[in-house]
Amino acid sequence: MNIGISYRTMGDQLTAFDTKLQMRRHSFMLEAYKNIFNYLGFVPYVGITASAENLRADINGVEYEETKAALGIIAGWDIRVTKTGTSLLRTNLRWSPNLHLDIEGDKMMFDHLEFNFIQYVHFIGRGKTYEKYRK
Repeated sequence: MNIGISYRTMGDQLTAFDTKLQMRRHSFMLEAYKNIFNYLGFVPYVGITASAENLRADINGVEYEETKAALGIIAGWDIRVTKTGTSLLRTNLRWSPNLHLDIEGDKMMFDHLEFNFIQYVHFIGRGKTYEKYRK
């Protein structure tokens, strides 16, 4: 089982007709996930997330902002060369259902499926730990 902390910021800008919309999401997340199996270095995992979300929208110069807690799901897979290597390649999928910003009785949805494709993960300090046992 792995437990991690992540911070991400995402934004978008849309313009249509006489409307300009800017959105920004800051997410500070605690993640816990469990590896399901290891098939020749392909290691899928699934877990849960808890986050503090700062959601912002600017609609034609009128700003809306809300900070709220959210629960979500994380899934993905690692590509490992060895079981105890100092680095790996990882792909994440995150989803926080019903994450939205309340704007004058309406909901601006921020519950998009986040897809992080092929990240390089290096485990800091793991190499030094291994050096102690290689002697």
